[in-house]
Amino acid sequence: MSFELDEVDIAIISLLQRNGIMSTREIGRFVGLSHTAIGKRLRRLPIKVTAVFSKDIVRGMILVIGKVRTSSAIEEMINVFKDCPRMLMFASGGSNRYMALMFAEDPTVIDCISLDCEIRAYHEVEESRTYILDRVHIPDYIYIKIPTERRDVAPCGRNCSTCRRFKEGLCPGCPATRYYRGPLIARRRRSSSP
Repeated sequence: MSFELDEVDIAIISLLQRNGIMSTREIGRFVGLSHTAIGKRLRRLPIKVTAVFSKDIVRGMILVIGKVRTSSAIEEMINVFKDCPRMLMFASGGSNRYMALMFAEDPTVIDCISLDCEIRAYHEVEESRTYILDRVHIPDYIYIKIPTERRDVAPCGRNCSTCRRFKEGLCPGCPATRYYRGPLIARRRRSSSP
């Protein structure tokens, strides 16, 4: 399916790249269309408009580059980590190489991911290098998957309730689990009965 962007489409995409939380009304003011027309254009654009967060929520990024034993291991890793809330990007290349870009919302998470996160401990990993990036400069807004359901076990298979780091308060846990105690998700308050 071919798709051609016109000048208005390009302007809309440009605005969203600079400020991913603009309303259709705000975008309409910039490009001279109604919010209804902007909504229609957004629905037909070959982009996915989704929840984004200010780069200020990110306390660090971790780049993991490595190699796995077999090409089928890449597919396994994709399936294991596709729902990881901290995974921003996973890419693969020739010779069974992979690259994972993850974010940390808390300094303790940087240690967890760089020292003993599942991506480095995955059973098929043959070699792995980790690079810690402590500041995000571009873009201003980042797509972060916030799970809508809380699980007992993280998407990667880790169980926060049995993790030493979590028990010792050295990690807030996985945002996909009911154990998470970090800044991305407010804990539900129990209502007091009269």
